[in-house]
Amino acid sequence: MTRTEKARTRALFFEIEDTCRNHPGLKEQINSGLRMAQVTNSVALRYRHIHPFFLQAALTDDDLRRWQTPLPVYHDILVEVQGLMAALLLIERRVAEEESLDPEFIFELHRTMLKRSKYVVAGRLRNSIAGKPSGGQAVLHPMQLADLINHHAVWLNNRTDFIGKVADDSFFEVFHVAAEAHHRFIETRPFEIGNGLIARAVSDYIMLRCGLVYNVILYEDRELYKAAARRSTPSNLAPLANFLIKSFDHTLHQMEGLISLTKARDDQPQPRMNI
Repeated sequence: MTRTEKARTRALFFEIEDTCRNHPGLKEQINSGLRMAQVTNSVALRYRHIHPFFLQAALTDDDLRRWQTPLPVYHDILVEVQGLMAALLLIERRVAEEESLDPEFIFELHRTMLKRSKYVVAGRLRNSIAGKPSGGQAVLHPMQLADLINHHAVWLNNRTDFIGKVADDSFFEVFHVAAEAHHRFIETRPFEIGNGLIARAVSDYIMLRCGLVYNVILYEDRELYKAAARRSTPSNLAPLANFLIKSFDHTLHQMEGLISLTKARDDQPQPRMNI
């Protein structure tokens, strides 16, 4: 994105934020809708051949057991969708209570996401030296991982606290910290599986904690997302941060119709009351 395009994205967010400020409850409704899109797209990013359209059943079907016989793998993925939905609700509750990010919460998020679909590894650190790190980083020994999670939490917490509620001059810094959360968890791979899921969930926490809304990374942008992550390094997070800004721009534009309807209602003359 060019500097001008980024400036337009920032201006659009604060325009939407002003509308939300004048309409209590509107931002919660927006995040509720975005949460569903975030859940289905985030899980779809893990499974190359399943489109988010086919994951919506997990959020509308009361009995997923019907999928166990014809498509057991599909059933497990649908259960994972429900787990991620529960995890995002935990994040929203934690943000509302103004609680910090800590290692215990990161483990709780991972357990919540995967305890029904991947019970054996849910909330557990990997027990092998595996992975293919980029940028010359070494994959840490399993005995170092608990300290690593703590370091991730402290560092990201300090950065988020420093930003506080997003302002005009700190808008792009939020995406840099979100990109750092992605990079830290994807590159160090502290968990046996689900490191991409936890990376995106921690990024969601950062976005919401700073007063933004969910940044929906679309399934269709999977390869662009992976390429941006591969090109990023601890000393240069610009590729991933720029991707997240562009993704957020798309998310904001999906909200324009709702915002326009809200403004149109405001412009309608109110009926007079006879006394």
